[in-house]
Amino acid sequence: MTKEADHQEIESVDIEFEEVSVVGMTPPPSMAEAPHDVLAAKIRDSRALHLTDDDPKRVGPYHTLFAFRSSAGVRVLLAYRVSPHGVTRPAVVKFVSVSYLGYKSFREVLIDEARAMSAFNHPNLVAIYDTGEDEQGAYIAVEYVPGTDLLRVMQALIAQGRRFPFNMACHVAVCVLRGLHHAHTATTHTGEHLGIVHRDVNPPNIFVSNSGHIKLGDFGIVRMHGRSQEQTEPGFVKGKFAYLAPEYITDTICTPKIDIYSVGVTLFELLAGRYCFQHKQQTQLLKRIVQVGVRADELKALGVPPALVEIVRKATALDPAERFETASEMASALELWLIREGSYVSPALFRNFIAQRPYSVEGMANELTFV
Repeated sequence: MTKEADHQEIESVDIEFEEVSVVGMTPPPSMAEAPHDVLAAKIRDSRALHLTDDDPKRVGPYHTLFAFRSSAGVRVLLAYRVSPHGVTRPAVVKFVSVSYLGYKSFREVLIDEARAMSAFNHPNLVAIYDTGEDEQGAYIAVEYVPGTDLLRVMQALIAQGRRFPFNMACHVAVCVLRGLHHAHTATTHTGEHLGIVHRDVNPPNIFVSNSGHIKLGDFGIVRMHGRSQEQTEPGFVKGKFAYLAPEYITDTICTPKIDIYSVGVTLFELLAGRYCFQHKQQTQLLKRIVQVGVRADELKALGVPPALVEIVRKATALDPAERFETASEMASALELWLIREGSYVSPALFRNFIAQRPYSVEGMANELTFV
């Protein structure tokens, strides 16, 4: 990942919906007639883009409002659904059109993502709402997290020459790890282990809500038992290169430990206030990841506590056998440090930090100290 030349300011996102009366189970006239214009005017999200002529105005029961940046094939849309009783619910809809040349393969991607997410019930994972297919194409609807993503927060802090306070960085990692452990150990309704590996844990896929809660999303390239997609061909890897584990790059070995490694790289970046791996040439970037690895010792010069340096070192070890056995084990190590330092972080405190209120790091540390 390369450093952005210009950073985007973190914007407060405010989503409000017209008050709905359900007396007599009848929707109010304003909601029944024109909810679209009302919602479009009230949603302010710095990530949202205007719809293009290629974007559908409706996907299944969902009315589209805006689009998010997405890769070719699957369109990612901000939409809403109105129930027969006038209850309105926003959602992020991932849609692939039947007219797209690779429709069959992308349809399978959506099916696998829906199957994986349907097994989740965790506050640190984006929830799935719905899935369907019609003459237009296939789609899944997932939870909309009004707020921002971790990459945007990192870009803003780096541009200001700032970095995450140590406790805030640990808090982010703990939330992601707790969500990952839930995914790694997820089972079907009959108790069959799904063997889920995310494969794409990185800051753009870590969402920060306006309330300060952290959720991991985008299971679009998930690996699990019985998936619909064809197996990744040898020599090909999926995911953002700067966060890929060395064994996945060299031998496409895919276990939960590659997700733990990705969290370790992300934690390094939060503690260091800079990106871990950067190189204009992809081959050189991958070579450095495989042969050099994460230089955890560089954190010492930045004043990072030794215990956290060791956690990063263990999480990003070149040999997966030397890493934490589970995401839960790494989360517990970070939580233990937070407890010992008296630096517990609540969603409200994290929200205040992200909003960049007139808070000093010292002042936050005082508020976070146990009495």
